[in-house]
Amino acid sequence: MAEGLVKLFVQRLHSLLFRETETFSGLEHQTERLMTILREIRGQSSGDIWRINGDAATSSWINELTDVIFGMDNLIAEFIIQMNQQKESDRSCQTNHFTSESQAIESHLATSVQEMTPLTKSTTVGVDK
Repeated sequence: MAEGLVKLFVQRLHSLLFRETETFSGLEHQTERLMTILREIRGQSSGDIWRINGDAATSSWINELTDVIFGMDNLIAEFIIQMNQQKESDRSCQTNHFTSESQAIESHLATSVQEMTPLTKSTTVGVDK
């Protein structure tokens, strides 16, 4: 489930850059960085990491990743609603807030990549047994 969620969320971000061009104007680079990290997470992890049951560290990592993605999805939905309600002159405050929040999420995702490396190695070792 989590692997599919990562894939769908990358597609959602990509789609938003095309559908919400005005809303995400100036945020393309930030959004691309998030997509890159998510693709890295998806690409570096073996298929086995997404299917492991009973490994507490892996389950915890997957749950945390899922929470981050849902949090980012909520942030995006809220940002789009607020931007649609704002006058052009008031949008910079919302954009700055979104940038700040997405940078925090980006940092969290980068940490997830680092935490994933030993998990993928232990998953591979566990599969070979």
